Amino acid sequence: MESIKINNRELQYEICTWDGEYSYHYYTKFYEGTFTEKRKKYYLFGPEISVTRPKFIFDLNKDISSASFSKKECKVAIIKKLADYDLKSKRTAEIKNGNIV
Repeated sequence: MESIKINNRELQYEICTWDGEYSYHYYTKFYEGTFTEKRKKYYLFGPEISVTRPKFIFDLNKDISSASFSKKECKVAIIKKLADYDLKSKRTAEIKNGNIV
């Protein structure tokens, strides 16, 4: 995974490929921070282990390393998705606190 800094936030990203019927489709997954989950070592069996994984926040239907997109286009798209994620996180926190309406 590579990292990028936007609006003083450190984001990790990876470029993924989806193999369609007639062509390939590239998209970029963004992660921020990490979380720890507990799971069985051998899927259903074995001792319980803790695994640290990056926290997925959003994906972008573009390959941000492609030359066909300008730096400005990528930055604007990332900032828009990041703002949507922040709004969703804020609303989720309000609901958890009981402020539904």
